[in-house]
Order: sequence, then structure tokens, then C-alpha cells
Amino acid sequence: MSLPIITFSLNDRDYLAYVLAQAKISNPQSDVILLGYESNDKYEFITHDRIDNYARSAFRFSHIYQHFNTNPLWFELWCFQRWFVLKDFMIANHIEKCLCIDSDIMLYANVTEEQKKFAKFGLTGSTYSGLSNPLLPNASFHCVFINDLKELEIFCEFIFEIYTNSELLKTIQATWQECLRNNWSGGVSDMLAFCKFAAKYPDRVGEMAEIIDGSRYDHNINLSEDFEMNNGIKNIYFIDNIPFAKHIISGEEIKFNSLHFQGYAKKYIKDYFRGELIVKSNSKWLARSDCYNATSTLDGSISKKNPLNNDDFNQIHNILPFKLSLINLIAFPDWQLAEETIISNLEQTIKSIATHSSASHITLLIYQNGFNEEDVQIALSTAMMNLLMQEGMAFLKEPEIVIVGDLDEIQWLVLLSGIRARIALANENLLSFSSFLHVQALINNLPLYQASDLMLGLAE
Repeated sequence: MSLPIITFSLNDRDYLAYVLAQAKISNPQSDVILLGYESNDKYEFITHDRIDNYARSAFRFSHIYQHFNTNPLWFELWCFQRWFVLKDFMIANHIEKCLCIDSDIMLYANVTEEQKKFAKFGLTGSTYSGLSNPLLPNASFHCVFINDLKELEIFCEFIFEIYTNSELLKTIQATWQECLRNNWSGGVSDMLAFCKFAAKYPDRVGEMAEIIDGSRYDHNINLSEDFEMNNGIKNIYFIDNIPFAKHIISGEEIKFNSLHFQGYAKKYIKDYFRGELIVKSNSKWLARSDCYNATSTLDGSISKKNPLNNDDFNQIHNILPFKLSLINLIAFPDWQLAEETIISNLEQTIKSIATHSSASHITLLIYQNGFNEEDVQIALSTAMMNLLMQEGMAFLKEPEIVIVGDLDEIQWLVLLSGIRARIALANENLLSFSSFLHVQALINNLPLYQASDLMLGLAE
């Protein structure tokens, strides 16, 4: 039986199609599974399931988590929570073994065959000592063979114990204090938990960065790891669509079963795709297209006619880097506020829309305002997860949420022509578009709704 390949993505990133397609091309018999949200439920050739269907254990963990890291709280919390989501997904779907990859991993090997190399281990991970400090080894869980579901359950229990056992908690607090004293970035993360788990159970965790039978799994394409470099990344070349790099010490050509495009290297992912994925409308690798043929009003009534004529509506979808719905609402959060305040504001807004009688026709646009997109997405996902778990709340339908990044003046004018109203947040940041006077005027003149104004058809 072919090994399932599982990955996570909180949104639909521009490189995600290439990662998923490369995994499927290299493993045509394997089920490639994306755990995400509605925004990335659009790839025909994979299996998609929602993260929040398997969030109960992850939510329990959020109540004991303590943040000891220079990265944002919601980012590090999600890094921990994903292992609980994976565990619950595997249990619910009776999956005993899988390969779990990050959404920036390109696969080039048959993982069902590769798994045999690590069969004696319950889990695998990747470490590289070249840039490590004594407290925070450069470990990564970006490409993991789960060879035994029970081992993943034990790891999740271990993570829980780190924050509930007073002695273990003292050790990670000491690590954090040492980071602060030395002005190190980072801190306590799921990677540190993995290292502690591997140290406690060395016979249970296999190392994937080693060269085995002439091949290895990439730890980080931005690091040499004793391989030749070119322009700041490994000097990778392809032979019969398989990546190789020259090992400096041995002089041998080493096959790479995977490449890890960490950080800024994600922009290169599409250049390393070895299939037929070309972004065109009829490609079987691409998203399903959506149709828009009706409109809706805020009171829940449906109109057969679009408020924009066909030419205008087509223009929006040609000019904007995202699609609009029948009812489009925009909000301008202040991302400089405390994390708890931001998430609270988002929860109130999302709840108001999700419980609206026309939720299935609403898109909520959140202005990124120069803030890191991944952090914005994690904040939104955290707010959504909190809502889903609070008091057993069940949404009528999760609203479509779009993060709005930098747009030029024409794009703003086109976007605002399709916006029904602005959602007034308790804390928001309405930037002055000093060079876009017409844009500022349109924003100021949008109908303004408090979140409570939208709460029609609220679920009991």
C-alpha cells in the first residue's frame, strides 16, 4: 500500500500548487492530503480536509501553552498545534503511517520505498549542527516519516508534559532566559521539543539529513551542509528530473530526495518543478474556477443581477490578484496592537459574518497593511479556531477571507468599486493613502458597519 503524503497550509500560497503537484508526480500512487481551509480547497488532484475538523486536542494545548520565543505567539503556537491536528486526523482516518511535509518541500522520490530506510524508527527528523548554539540546535520537522501513529501520540503527550511538568517547564524557561541574555532570536519551539524528545528516545527518531545509499533529504536549501553553493543556495542540478548536488568532502554527486525552500527561498519553488504544471485555465493541476451569477444584500435577499455589469465584473477579476464574492466587506486592523487584542477583534468580526444568514455569499477582506502575510494568516486561523472551539459553536458557513496586500491605485479603485461596506473594528488603522487621494476618499465614503450591525440570523 502506498504511503500517504500529508501537508498543512493555512492559506493558498502562490507556490502551493507546485509543491502539491511535485509530490503527486513523484508519488502517483500515494494519496496527497492537504489539511487547510476553504481558501485552498481547490486542487483537483489531491485530497483536502479542514484543519478545524481535527482541532480539539490543539485547542486543549493552547490553554497550557506559554510563549518563550521572539517570533509571534500565534506562529509558534500553530507550529506546536499542527502535531496535535495531524495526530487527530490520522486517528480519525485510520492512518497508521504517513510522510508529513511542510508546504515548502519539493519531493522527488518514491516515499513508499524510501520509508523502508527508516522503518525501525517511529519518527524521523532533520538536524544540522553547522549553525547551532548549545541550547537551540538547528533541528527541523519539515519532512517527517510517521512510521507508527502511537509514536506521534507519545510525542504529543511529551509536548503537553513540557508545559505541565514543573521540572520540564523550568528547563525551557531557563532556555528562554539564556536566549534573552545572549540576544538570540527564536527561543522555545516545537523544534526544541523535538530535540528533547530525540534525546530522551534516541532509538525512536531517525535522522533524514544523513546520506544513505547515495541520497539524502535536504535540511535547508539556504545552507551548504558540505555541498557546493551558488548564489546563496545549494548548487542543485537535475539529471533525468532528479536533483543532485556535489558533496564537497567526498566529491561525489548526491541525489536529493527532497528540497526544503525555507524562508525567502520559497520564491524559487516553481523553478524546481519537474512536471507539466503551467498556469493555464485548463490544467488539471490548477484550481477549480468559480462562477458568480447572483448577488446578495446585507438583509439576506438575493438578486439575480450583478450590481456591476459583465465588463466591470470581468475587469475586477482580471486586475485584482484575488476573487470577490457577492457581498464584499473590508476591515483595516491595527496589527501593531497586542496579539490578544488583534485576535479578539478578528473573532468578533468573523463571528458576525459567519453567523449571518448570507454568510455563504460574503467575502471579508482584511488589509495586511505591510504586516507579514503569514503572521496575518496565523492570527486569522487562531481566531477561527478559538471560535470553533468556544462553547461548541457551529458556523452556518465559514466566510471566505482574503488578505489584501499592496495594491496600486488602479487596483484599489477597482477593488473599492466592489466593496459593500467597511467593518468598523474596536481598534483599527486607516492608513492615509497620501498618493492615492481618490482611494482615500472612497474608503472614507464606504458605508460603515459595526460588527453587531451584521449579526442577522445568528445561530442559537
